[in-house]
Amino acid sequence: MTTEDENGTGQQQNEVVDPPTSQNEAQAPEVPQSVAETKENSDSSPAFVLGVDFGTDTAVIACASLKTIKPEILRNDISNQKTPVTIAFQGNERAFGDLAVQVATANKDSTISGVLRALGCKSVDDFKASTPFCTGRVEETENGLAFKVDYNGDELLLHPEQVMASFLAKFRKFANSKIKDGKVAASIVIPDCFTDDQRAAVRTASEISGVNVVQVIDRSAAIALNYGTKKSEEVLGDACVMYADIGHGYVTVSVYQWKGKTATKLAQQTVSDIGSAIIDEAIFDELNKICESKYGQKLAKNSKGAIRLRAVCRKLKETLSGVSEAAATCENLIDGQDICFTFTREKLEQACTEAKEKMLTLVKQVKESLKDDVKVSSCELVGGGFRVPWVKNAITEILGEDVPLSYTMDSMAAASMGATFAAARLFEPTGGIRRPAFDNLAKIEGDDGIYSLDSLPHSMEEERLLISKKLQQQLEDADRNAAEMKEARNKLEAFIFETRSAATSGGKFSELIKNDECVSFLNAAEEWLYDYENGGAKDDVTKDDFVNKYNALIQELEPSCSDYRKALEEERMKKEKELEEGAAKAAAELEASGGKDDHDFRKLSKPDRMKKVIMNKDEGTSLFKDGNFEPASLRYKRSLQHCDKFFDLSEEDKKEIEDIKLSLHLNIAMCHIKLEAWEFALKHIDEALKIDPESCKALYRRALVLEKQKDFDKAKNDLLKAQKISPDDKAVIRLMERVNIQIKRQDAKAKKMAQKMFG
Repeated sequence: MTTEDENGTGQQQNEVVDPPTSQNEAQAPEVPQSVAETKENSDSSPAFVLGVDFGTDTAVIACASLKTIKPEILRNDISNQKTPVTIAFQGNERAFGDLAVQVATANKDSTISGVLRALGCKSVDDFKASTPFCTGRVEETENGLAFKVDYNGDELLLHPEQVMASFLAKFRKFANSKIKDGKVAASIVIPDCFTDDQRAAVRTASEISGVNVVQVIDRSAAIALNYGTKKSEEVLGDACVMYADIGHGYVTVSVYQWKGKTATKLAQQTVSDIGSAIIDEAIFDELNKICESKYGQKLAKNSKGAIRLRAVCRKLKETLSGVSEAAATCENLIDGQDICFTFTREKLEQACTEAKEKMLTLVKQVKESLKDDVKVSSCELVGGGFRVPWVKNAITEILGEDVPLSYTMDSMAAASMGATFAAARLFEPTGGIRRPAFDNLAKIEGDDGIYSLDSLPHSMEEERLLISKKLQQQLEDADRNAAEMKEARNKLEAFIFETRSAATSGGKFSELIKNDECVSFLNAAEEWLYDYENGGAKDDVTKDDFVNKYNALIQELEPSCSDYRKALEEERMKKEKELEEGAAKAAAELEASGGKDDHDFRKLSKPDRMKKVIMNKDEGTSLFKDGNFEPASLRYKRSLQHCDKFFDLSEEDKKEIEDIKLSLHLNIAMCHIKLEAWEFALKHIDEALKIDPESCKALYRRALVLEKQKDFDKAKNDLLKAQKISPDDKAVIRLMERVNIQIKRQDAKAKKMAQKMFG
């Protein structure tokens, strides 16, 4: 595979695609819709709109049907709602998101992150200075910056537009399960400070990806649209709202004046040097000083150890939002040692003194840019960075205590949902039957901060654009082929391993196997696999070879293993029925409380299913900390749903799952307590007590709910049980005092009533 020399030296690099000799040759081949979405016909309205919040660190994608315009956050291929904007190249495969992050330490030279900062950037030094947390090798070429990666035995140069296009195409695939064959139009969220060159790069990336992107929208405008659409016209009134958006790489402070459902932007400023990444870097610098002073080694900014240490920095930052001191261990950091770091909130604030001053200046400048008669009525906080206490304190210091700080939007989803609302307005019917869903959409006066994609120029000339499209197609084809190959190989290997284990180790139904005949065929198949892994003809083996070998082995084992396989199939059918019943029960509960089943009926291994359990549980906890109690309860219920999809567990595994379910029921109950949904809270507390009747926390929370329902006698009974389990629990003691006071009042009231009745 070859391409033009990016450096203009006339030397031939290991290159990617042949330059086209004609326009027809350069056109990307037609792609099946299941692989990548081609550009939809712009003359017809789409059935769905996507809002893509493409951040410096993670991306979030919202999807809404134009029939209802109720956006929901799409999940990626490991069921996470946030996807790290990281891509790793390994051999002839690409890994996106969480999978890329997992291999970043061992594969840092061919792992790319921070691509948003590279758009429109000309200098490597400027890029690295503005993106200290980026990974990957970056070079300057005559066509701008390019990332260099090792791919399929070659060195591959990818411009930021090409990298972003790969992500957009991947995000479209996340939507396939929701959208299927429906037409889709997308709106991409960009930082407010983007220049014309950067917006042009976004247009080019959209064109390369094949996704039907119709507009790009400034982040502040997207957040305002989400805010205005989700509130009634009466609530909005003539409010003047400041939005403080503290993201990973950018901080934007904006002010919008509302008049009903229409907002006018009064002020806005964006900076790129005080986001939450800078807070991470401040912690990193302090921990790195400890490494140097205590262990005699200072970590280079983009070393493998630094990548591991930054993960610890994020963990400490998140933990310190709720406690004053936190500890975290970084594994294999220096000379193979695991090092434990302790950090305090006070140290964090000291490390971020400069960032705090910049935040104060930013908010002050925005406030002072307003006319004297404009009074900010509230400040809406968005983005993960506002969990850091000094951020909120800095905003309050400038605005004053009389301007309330509010958190009414889901920080993770605010911008992507706002982008779906902006895209939906483009397809509002002008005649015929009007869809009521459009009536509630907010709008920005003069579409300030919203750019039609067709109004933007390209950042590449036509020939390079066509080459990039062809490359994108080749990469997607290679991804698909590699995935199919791996699936076929793993299926064969797993079958050999499981059958051999049953035949030789006395596993379940092993008595039904004729060992001698079976093992000889398994040995031959295993030898074939060994030759594939270690032989010189690896590139000559195809997916069909694995499929054919698997089918041939099944036929060869039929005489010796037919009864065994029949028994396994009967057991599989029985367990699948049990799984379906459990999943149906969990789905019904989720639907009843406003959630939706994810219809994930795959028979995943315990570790893979556990990842989904923990991921949803952690998302719920993050939402709960932000005060988003209803979305948090839905995440916990999703986690609970995954708990009912485990199979073939040992007794130890079952105990582990029961412990998680206990925690989840208690967390869900706490969400409902915060929402004052007492019956829902009782339901989950009762489920928790079925798992562990001696749970002090469950007894306490049921007593708390019963107190709210004024059922003081039952509350006291639960508290007496809780005191036997944990006599010194201060929360139980305080609640018991309150309940006893209420019982005394009831008794006194009843005594007075009796005296009136009987003298």
